[in-house]
Amino acid sequence: AVNGDVYLGEFVRGAREGRGVMEYGDGGMYRGWWRNNVPCGNGTMYYPNDDVYEGGWFQGFRQGWGTLWTSDGTMYEGYWENGFRAGWGRRTDLRLGEVYEGQWVD
Repeated sequence: AVNGDVYLGEFVRGAREGRGVMEYGDGGMYRGWWRNNVPCGNGTMYYPNDDVYEGGWFQGFRQGWGTLWTSDGTMYEGYWENGFRAGWGRRTDLRLGEVYEGQWVD
């Protein structure tokens, strides 16, 4: 692709559909399930800033249960809605050992 993205995986009627891996031109990578050209189902996104998200996706957004490890040393595990933390979750500062557990609304 012109932007440097490279996809290896299943297609249905010309759309990314099923299991696949996308290596993005910016250095990120998604490995998991696709539907209609966007992440949908379970998958792992490796972001260019070294953040990693593993969990549910729907229409290209984090959705359902998932875990985000951030490059600043925090980890959030819990529920997501439309790409935002929503509902029960636990955020842990892995450097300091501080934990917040409860309801989230981002």
